[in-house]
Amino acid sequence: MHGGEAGKGGVEVSGNGNIDLTAPAPRLRNTQQSSKHHSWETPREFFEVVERIFTMGRGFDLDAAASDENRLCERYFTAKDSALCQPWGPLADGYGAATVWCNPPYGKLLGEFVRKAWEEAEADRAEVVMLLPPRSDTAWWHEYVMRASGVYCVRGRISFCKGGEPCSQNTFPSVLVHFLPKSERGVDNCPDFRSWCQRCGPHCRCRDAQGLL
Repeated sequence: MHGGEAGKGGVEVSGNGNIDLTAPAPRLRNTQQSSKHHSWETPREFFEVVERIFTMGRGFDLDAAASDENRLCERYFTAKDSALCQPWGPLADGYGAATVWCNPPYGKLLGEFVRKAWEEAEADRAEVVMLLPPRSDTAWWHEYVMRASGVYCVRGRISFCKGGEPCSQNTFPSVLVHFLPKSERGVDNCPDFRSWCQRCGPHCRCRDAQGLL
């Protein structure tokens, strides 16, 4: 990544591939959330920065783990839609992989969502960006995350939301995990963006990101 981009609410993308959230988020509540709470709503200002980076301004096509109240994309899956049991792509016209955002529930289904994201990328149906806790002691981390196109550490801790309003800061760090469609993976990972390398093809994210990051 090159340079840095300051976002709203203290969000900053740093030059070393991290997203910096160390600045205080606005309107923090004084209530505490424990790890027993499994649904962590993504702050919109954080999502908007991530969306600019990974979609180059085009926007995500699908929010794969949402509710009617906290959806971040026009197309979205709720719990009743059974996101684990249906394809996340391709695009509606049948051409090209869908670009998917997924901040899954952090309970017992977390590993299943990570597996599903990897399977959709392997099938060339979707490019998936996931917001996850860095649980490197789990089987799903070693089986799927370690095979991702990129893993990006978030500096600081995200102030997740409840009902659209910021809650107290959570008790765990976060990472962004990027699964590229199988047909779009280059031989070499870019040392800056850890995705496409300039010599890998016309869709080099390193080149596209010049001036943005």
